[in-house]
Amino acid sequence: MKNSVRNIILNPLLIAQFIAHLSFIPMLIWAGWQQWLTAFVVYFFTGCFGMSMTYHRLLAHNSWKAPKWFEWFGTLCATLGLTGSSLAWCSVHKEHHQKVDTEKDPHSPHYMKWYEVQFFSMLYPPKIKFMRQKLKDPFHRLLHNHYFLINFGYSAFLFFLDPFAVIYAHLFPAAVLWNSGSAVNTVGHLFGYRNFKTSDSS
Repeated sequence: MKNSVRNIILNPLLIAQFIAHLSFIPMLIWAGWQQWLTAFVVYFFTGCFGMSMTYHRLLAHNSWKAPKWFEWFGTLCATLGLTGSSLAWCSVHKEHHQKVDTEKDPHSPHYMKWYEVQFFSMLYPPKIKFMRQKLKDPFHRLLHNHYFLINFGYSAFLFFLDPFAVIYAHLFPAAVLWNSGSAVNTVGHLFGYRNFKTSDSS
């Protein structure tokens, strides 16, 4: 038990997101409307286009087709959202759909405490077998193997443009994305209505 707690606390993705969540403080104190607008434009690319359209609908569900360059661009956008690599995120999501709302679901609010789903579900160890096809793609492997180096490089680039840009154009949008993405699991599987008849609580 102690080892599992220690592994969670020392997880580099959680450390990065802890730092990202601290960005709420300077945003609320110093950010002007231009910084807020930039933050939500970045959120659109990392979250709406990156995680939702590319990670979720394209890579995890194959629900639409895209040219390879478009897939790579969307994947890179999502990579900068600090929610995990395409291989890791999509692997966990595919496992979730295979075991949805059961005890083996990686993030079911019916079997886990809400704060575990909201803040720790993206730390679930991925099973790469769910993403074997994309594992053959050198681009996805590159982004997976150098995930934090890529994010550090992006922050360093922003720092040279404007030190405060690290906050409003990287860390703050990443913290918003982490919470909005997790809310789909914590809220979406507990409240609301269904558009389609399913056997689960989505």
